[in-house]
Amino acid sequence: MAALPQFHSKTGSLISLSNNNRTAQRNQPTQEFNNGVVLSAEPLRDNQLFEVKIVKKVNSWSGSIEIGITTCNPDTLTLPLSATGLRDGTWVMSGTSVLRDGHTATEEYGRDLDQLKEGDRVGVMRNGQGEVHFYINGRDQGVATSSAQTPVWAVVDLYGKCSQVSIYDPGSPVMGNRITQMSQNVSAPVPLTCQIANDLANEFLTELSNQIANDLASARQSNEVREVVAAVVSSASTMSEPPVSIANTGNNSPNRPSERSIFNERLSPSSSNERLPFADRLSPNTPSERMAYNERLNILSSMTSSTHNALTFHERCGSLIKLSNGLRTAERRRPMEEFNNGVVMTSRPIRNDELFEIRLDRLVDKWSGSIEVGITTHNPAELDFPATMTNMRSRSGNRTIMMSGCGILTNGKGTRREYGQFNLDELTEGDRIGLIRNSEGCLHYFINGSDQGLAASNCPSPVWGVVDLYGMAVKVTILDRQDPSYPNNPPAPERRANSLFRHYPDLYDEEALEEEDEVEKLTFHPKCGSHAAVINHQRTAHRPNAINDFNNGVVMTSRPLRPGEMFEVRLDKMVNKWAGSIEIGVTLHTTQSLESSFPSTMTNIRSGTWMMTGNGVMHNGATVVDEYGHNLDRLKVCWFQE
Repeated sequence: MAALPQFHSKTGSLISLSNNNRTAQRNQPTQEFNNGVVLSAEPLRDNQLFEVKIVKKVNSWSGSIEIGITTCNPDTLTLPLSATGLRDGTWVMSGTSVLRDGHTATEEYGRDLDQLKEGDRVGVMRNGQGEVHFYINGRDQGVATSSAQTPVWAVVDLYGKCSQVSIYDPGSPVMGNRITQMSQNVSAPVPLTCQIANDLANEFLTELSNQIANDLASARQSNEVREVVAAVVSSASTMSEPPVSIANTGNNSPNRPSERSIFNERLSPSSSNERLPFADRLSPNTPSERMAYNERLNILSSMTSSTHNALTFHERCGSLIKLSNGLRTAERRRPMEEFNNGVVMTSRPIRNDELFEIRLDRLVDKWSGSIEVGITTHNPAELDFPATMTNMRSRSGNRTIMMSGCGILTNGKGTRREYGQFNLDELTEGDRIGLIRNSEGCLHYFINGSDQGLAASNCPSPVWGVVDLYGMAVKVTILDRQDPSYPNNPPAPERRANSLFRHYPDLYDEEALEEEDEVEKLTFHPKCGSHAAVINHQRTAHRPNAINDFNNGVVMTSRPLRPGEMFEVRLDKMVNKWAGSIEIGVTLHTTQSLESSFPSTMTNIRSGTWMMTGNGVMHNGATVVDEYGHNLDRLKVCWFQE
């Protein structure tokens, strides 16, 4: 039988190895969420399954274990903060996505790793054909890629909630089982059930202290609540006292708080009904145990009733989201590499006439498009989160209303082109965006406290607040008007200009145009999509490999269009292989702004772009007119020659 694999001695800065380098633990798991990368000590053999078991998780973060393979040799590798920072032939499964060299290759693959629990197993294997398969609890999730190179090392990231893993040994029937671990550590003849209860009590105290710290930091509780917290800590502190004379009495029934399972459920900001390990076996049975249980439960309930009343983000969110600050702050990871998968929703439905307000904390200057905010009837606990919320369509009576740019979209389709006085894409760090659904079902948006008017009527109920950290938007925080630091008089952002072109002086300079004596003819710009080419003195554009490639053929004019100027093209050649055909429109983007990330198709651009495709019109990737004019897909080659 082959020797059990080990982790390489070179690890992330917060990792500690034990159990002959077969167990990895992230230190300070409630304070730090990354720096937890570990790799296999040796390259994987073809068809070798490298499998780990999740031994311990914490509730402080979003995201969890990530696993994959890499061609990077750990002997010479400088370890990144997370596995998704690895390059040079790295395939990593994160959530339900598979990433190649840090970029999403597959968005919907297999079971969600973030939802796995303690005791679950995850594995990875490269077969002899170069195919990579991921396994969850022994079940093959399918082919993730068929182009993996060799040699490869296994890589595991103890990210976010995942704080400890062990390499799985199928020959060990209770590998990672907490009963086995504790029974091995018990040197005195202490009854096993009491030892388990004592261990659970200590674990609960740790989580309770973390919860109290987070709640106080986020909610800034009053002195009365602080007194309640102190009472809880004082009551719970007795749980850590060592048991008295248990070994000598021979009585296996718990008789002190430290020997009882005081609580059946974790009471955390993110989950109020997740079972503690073995709690169902250790629930209080005697009247004295039940009295102690109810007493402490009532104290905790009184403490948490006010803190949980405030709006927070739901712990289920987009695959790139990291939550912090007591679930009040959301941040999109890898903002310079990824522009979507940043959807977050409120932890509970928004009440009638309740203000849901966020602050823009961080923007990046790389992408087009920015934050989108709205409401949805989709329950976050049951939602399969989309890459962007404007992808949500009407299903089973559900409804999603989003403000995007300066328009309103309902179930992904534009319902109002020009709404309010501000464009969300033009807001800056520190600006606030809020919304209220009133008791009559009317939805209003607020920018820095200013009511933008009626956005939608007859809105359903219940609805959850939803934020899409798209494109430039990276980080937001939910605001509470009861907070002493609430910004009551922030500077107002600029209002949206009457003409959008006046925000882009490089695109439209009226005075300069009036002074021109000769009109410059329209030509194509030489910078274009990767599968396009501009020829004939920049007047002709073609896709040279049209039989093999159907997209990446975007071309733009070499200068902005003038008011009243017609831009017209002639269809010179077509192929019969593909569905769909030419698309044409206008955009506020310059070729310089798109140079580093020219889109595969212009309907992927999420701001300042209007396109006619087929017989529909799309604005920023969303259909605003379904039936418009002649169908472009039915046009034919024009044989007219100038």
